[in-house]
Amino acid sequence: MFLPTRYAHAVTIGLVASLSFPMLSMAEEKPVTSHEIPAAEGRVEHLENGGLRVLPRFPADHINNMWPQKFHEEYDQRVNALLPNFVGKSGVNTNGEREKYDYPTTVGAWLAGDYAQAIQVLETEDIDAGDHAWTKGIDLYWGFTLKAQALKFFYLEDQLTPAYRDRMEEAFKIFTASDPRPTLEYALNTLSSDDEVAAFATSQLAKMWRDKDAMLVMADEAEQENHPNKQRFAAYMRSIVDRWPAQMPATPDEWLAWWGLIAAGDWMIFEEYERRANPNPHSRFGVGSGPVGAQWNPAVRGMRADAHNTDNLRGMRESAIYLFAERTGNELVRKLYKDRLQRTAHSFWSVGNGEWDSPTYHPHTICAYMNLYAFAQNEHVRKTAKAILDFTYVAGGLKYWRGAWSGPNKRDYGNYAPMRAAGAFFWLHVGDAQMPHHHH
Repeated sequence: MFLPTRYAHAVTIGLVASLSFPMLSMAEEKPVTSHEIPAAEGRVEHLENGGLRVLPRFPADHINNMWPQKFHEEYDQRVNALLPNFVGKSGVNTNGEREKYDYPTTVGAWLAGDYAQAIQVLETEDIDAGDHAWTKGIDLYWGFTLKAQALKFFYLEDQLTPAYRDRMEEAFKIFTASDPRPTLEYALNTLSSDDEVAAFATSQLAKMWRDKDAMLVMADEAEQENHPNKQRFAAYMRSIVDRWPAQMPATPDEWLAWWGLIAAGDWMIFEEYERRANPNPHSRFGVGSGPVGAQWNPAVRGMRADAHNTDNLRGMRESAIYLFAERTGNELVRKLYKDRLQRTAHSFWSVGNGEWDSPTYHPHTICAYMNLYAFAQNEHVRKTAKAILDFTYVAGGLKYWRGAWSGPNKRDYGNYAPMRAAGAFFWLHVGDAQMPHHHH
């Protein structure tokens, strides 16, 4: 089955539709004071038939996969069937990553015409502002929230109050002044064709390197902290002491071999090492209490950005960090994440994406790279995003059937039913099934 795509036009309503069918929640906190809302020209076009057409902020017709006019018209009909679902639904719970549901719903309410109320809600102060004080109280930690913040800022930038917009941009600048998610995967970046990126990656790895004696001290400290995950980490590190390099690696191959030695323990082992050797720890929590495998919040993980590395959450983090660095002129971090995004595109087309069979997370992955495709100003990066989207849409097309996600599923959380998660998301683009009444 051929599944054509229309990414820039679909970015907002696609994100809203794919995340918001399961639940719609209302505001739990008092929003900031309203202001006069500028005209919504350039976002929503009023059609002759009385409907609306959601428009991209930065059109990309020269690289879009073009649709026949009939597809455009049918897509607009489905969008207009969905939009009334969002009227009066502006609301946000800012606890942890709960914006994952509420920000897209609220953007949907804005598209449906609730301009003033939606902007008020989108500017609600974060309940965890203390954790995010270093970024002006703006939550740039959680992966799902990063994806939503990118949509909020880049799609509705001119709709935000000037003070809040400036505050967000300053938060982006602080956030991307250095890499907010240090990782042993810098070993891959030492192979970058960009000499500055390769040199930065090498310098970061040097900060994370421990000689044999220091590594054993790290293992002893983990053992003494008396948690099963930490004791497991300690035991593994001691088990590889005879294979630990006598000297700090000096070439990309040596760094890759060192990373591989640690990673062979499993993801919790090498991410516990990353936590303990973090060269850019959280400003409030330091390297965190650990252990990896317990909780994901900054107090435990000690990262400045969500450390999750599944396809969807990596995509949310890396796309958002790229966009924020590009916007604020933090060029080294922008180039570092450009390099990482290129590797993602290459890996998807080489070996596929691990969450291809998850009806819950496959559309989350798509929406992360929709943000990148819709808002990146660098043409090469936009085409990189398109390459990822072309792959993920075709992969989805192989499983999608008449509003449902067919074949074997993993991590579905009950979303295998028709018109849930991936089924609802792809239906928006294909429309080969009747939308149930409760979705109208």
